[in-house]
Amino acid sequence: MVWNDFPANRYGVMQELLQQVVTPDAVVVDLGAGKESVSASVICRLRVSLDILPEASPSVICNLVDNLPLKDNTVDVAVAGEILEHITESRRFLQEIQRVLIPKGWLILSVPNIVSLKYRFAFLMGQIPRFAARADYTYSQDNPVGLRGHVRDYSYKEVCDVLADQGFRVVSQHSIGLHWNGRRIIPPWLMPVTFSDNVIVKAILDK
Repeated sequence: MVWNDFPANRYGVMQELLQQVVTPDAVVVDLGAGKESVSASVICRLRVSLDILPEASPSVICNLVDNLPLKDNTVDVAVAGEILEHITESRRFLQEIQRVLIPKGWLILSVPNIVSLKYRFAFLMGQIPRFAARADYTYSQDNPVGLRGHVRDYSYKEVCDVLADQGFRVVSQHSIGLHWNGRRIIPPWLMPVTFSDNVIVKAILDK
């Protein structure tokens, strides 16, 4: 797949990757789905959305730092969009995904890229990027469910390493380029994933 076959935003890229692996009889779980789930439009046998926020209207309200409320080997495709950086025990979280996936199941994952061109520029200016990990409650202090801010930063290499530790193999990686104030400044085909705003990967469970 060439770079410019993919959309230039995170949602579009993840939806494209989902379309590649989801079949009509698949079970898809969307972790931390939020109000605008990237899996909402996929055609599958069953789609389960998990989120801690009731207002997101998930299939199941749960805290993703706990055990996933799903049986072993029952999921064909898992989606984790911009959630891993919020999880304190990332390896335990990935172990839970591994547990619920079938052998050779798929994981579509995205995280902000701590070594993106945008973040590098902020660091050069002596600033900490707005969404860099601070390991505290960087969102509303009076949030009733205690939403955490980012507790862990990732680069493409870090994503590959933590996935490999849990038996996943990255099959493809994708850039979305550079965006500023919601506008694309550099297209993805001119910027490798190591400099992209986000790291997006399609990984298979090698077991």
